[in-house]
Amino acid sequence: GDSAKASLLKNKYGDFILFIGILEKYKGEDYLVKAMLRNKLNLVIIGSGYNAEGIKQQIINLGLQNRVFLLGNIPHYDLKEYYDACRMFCLPSLMDVFPLVLLEAAASGKPMISTELGTGTSYINIDKETGYVIEPGSVEQLSNAINRFLSEEKLTEQMGANAKRRVMDKFGVHQVINSLIDLYSN
Repeated sequence: GDSAKASLLKNKYGDFILFIGILEKYKGEDYLVKAMLRNKLNLVIIGSGYNAEGIKQQIINLGLQNRVFLLGNIPHYDLKEYYDACRMFCLPSLMDVFPLVLLEAAASGKPMISTELGTGTSYINIDKETGYVIEPGSVEQLSNAINRFLSEEKLTEQMGANAKRRVMDKFGVHQVINSLIDLYSN
């Protein structure tokens, strides 16, 4: 079950998608905020960066102030509660190499939405197995993936469980180092 802290977060932010990352255009959070117009969930954004003001303005322009929460930076040791409390994890990057947040989301048993970048992202998140892998920059594909998670609850839970199993298999602590070495030397 959830920790008391995760339950508090659920009460505070409702049923939410989680994004954790630096707030720069290449992380694709602009697309994610736009996609919120096409679903009923809330969005929690953790991180800071030069695009933070732009995102804040975008949230206001789209009238999403009561559904999209910009929390700024949160200490790493507190993130587990957010992973536990969220419905799904979303990293719509336009550019990324090996985002550890995806590993952390998977280890928390959460289904993921990430983008096909030809890098490590799709090594962690396998399309239709641990979540959905979409084209970078497509609000439409992002919205569709979010709404599929919402309409197919059993599948979503299954994907979260698959993600956790995959991380444990592939990235058990002693394996993480070797996997990373393999990945970067390929």
